[in-house]
Amino acid sequence: MDPLGLLSMACMVVTLISFTSGIPDFLVIMKNKKTGNTPFLPFLSGFVTNIGCFLYGFMKMDYTILVVNSVGTLLNTFYVLVFLYYSTNRNASLKLFSTASLLMIGAYLYLSHIVVDPQRVESHLGLATCVLILFANVSPIVQLNHILRSKSSASLSFPLALGIFMNSVLWSLYGVAISDIFILVPSLPGIFSSLLQFYLLSKYPAKKID
Repeated sequence: MDPLGLLSMACMVVTLISFTSGIPDFLVIMKNKKTGNTPFLPFLSGFVTNIGCFLYGFMKMDYTILVVNSVGTLLNTFYVLVFLYYSTNRNASLKLFSTASLLMIGAYLYLSHIVVDPQRVESHLGLATCVLILFANVSPIVQLNHILRSKSSASLSFPLALGIFMNSVLWSLYGVAISDIFILVPSLPGIFSSLLQFYLLSKYPAKKID
């Protein structure tokens, strides 16, 4: 197998494994029958990102992107549905999900009825994918101010941070290998985001809640 093939395989294996990083959190959620401190945004952004990346991979006919994001879409659909069912603040979670759904529908209508041209659609999808990956990679630290004030990293997840780190490194390399700036650019901030999460997890261990 050539170097690109090995890198492609590594991206698929590591990414598919990292998609399961949310399972421990959801086992706790299902056991406690509430979401507690677990943030919804990382899983919702993962859901939207997987759909966008799948469509981008379909336009490029990139097998690596297609395989990874087809599985990711199914798994993140499960995460989102379970989270909504057990959400501690269901109204807020539903508002976020509804907003994301409307944005996806709007994007589909825009690309299919206004842009139309396949090359331009691919370019627009690439840009949208770039933004989505960037958002997904940094979304776990949106509560940075809360973490610093409370001195607790309860809203962060080590498996999720580890998954973002490994994925960001591999997909950065893959983006360089296939000369795709839409994959490379958003992956780089993911490395710094995960390193910051590692620091916060060690600096401010999660406080136990009775």
